[in-house]
Amino acid sequence: MTHLKYLAVTIVIVSLFLVSCSKEESSSTVVLPEPEPSATQQATVFYFGGTWCGPCGSLGKPAKEALKKELGESKVSIITCQQADPMNIPDGNDLAKLFNADRVPYMYVGGSDEPSDRVLVLSSMSEDAVSKASAYLNRTPTANILASFYLNSKGLLQVDSKIKFFKDVTSEYYAATYVIEDGIFETQTSDSSVEKNIHNSVLRSKMGTSITGDIISESSIKKDMVFKKTFEAVLDPKFKKEKLKAVVLVWVKNSDGSYFISNSIVTPIKN
Repeated sequence: MTHLKYLAVTIVIVSLFLVSCSKEESSSTVVLPEPEPSATQQATVFYFGGTWCGPCGSLGKPAKEALKKELGESKVSIITCQQADPMNIPDGNDLAKLFNADRVPYMYVGGSDEPSDRVLVLSSMSEDAVSKASAYLNRTPTANILASFYLNSKGLLQVDSKIKFFKDVTSEYYAATYVIEDGIFETQTSDSSVEKNIHNSVLRSKMGTSITGDIISESSIKKDMVFKKTFEAVLDPKFKKEKLKAVVLVWVKNSDGSYFISNSIVTPIKN
C-alpha cells in the first residue's frame, strides 16, 4: 500500500512538471504583432549648398547643425544636395530642379502634404530653420513610415519599409529612399560651423525608379492601410558603409504634377 501511495504521488508530481513545461513551451512560441508606424509627423529638410559658396559655409552649414542639435533625427530628416562640387551627383541635380533651387544656399522645409517652406539666407537662418521645422511636428500626418536599412546577402544596400496611412486619400502617393552619408571631408569656404569642413547628411544615391520613388498604390488608399516597399541599390566602394543612413520619404503628387512632402524617417545602416 505504501508503494502504491508513493507511486501515486510520483505520478502527480511528474504530471505537474509536464504541465509546467508545456506552459513554458507554449509561451515561448507566442508570435508578437509586428510594430506599425505611429501617427507622428516628421519635418523634412532639403538643403542645397556648395563647398565654393561663402554663405553656405557661414549660414547654411550652421543651420543644418542647429536642426540636428535642437530637434535631432527623430524629428527632422535632412538631405543635403551638393551643387557643382566634388560631392555633387545627378540625383542631387534632379532634386534641385524639383525644388527650382537655382542658387545656393537653398533650404526647404516640408511635410504634412503641404507646400515646402523656404528658409531665407539671413543672419537668422539657423533660428528660422529650427522654427519652421518645429512647426510641422504637431501636425496630423497622412502617413508615416518604419524602415530597416542593411547590406543584404547579395552585397546590395537594402531598405525594407512599412508605410501606414491614417486617413482616406485619393491622390497618388510615392515612396522614395535616399542614401545619405555623414562625415565627408571637403574644404568649405567661410565655414562657421562647429564641424569645420565636415559634411553630413550628404546625398549619395536614390533608391527607386525615379527621383520621387515608386507609386505606393494604383488605387485609392483607405485609412489604416499598410504597404510594404523594398528598395535596393549598389554599395559604391567610395561610400563609408558605417556612415550611411537611409531617408525613406513619402511624396504626394498634386493634380498639376508638382510634389509635396508627406512624411519621412531616417534610419542608420545596421552593421
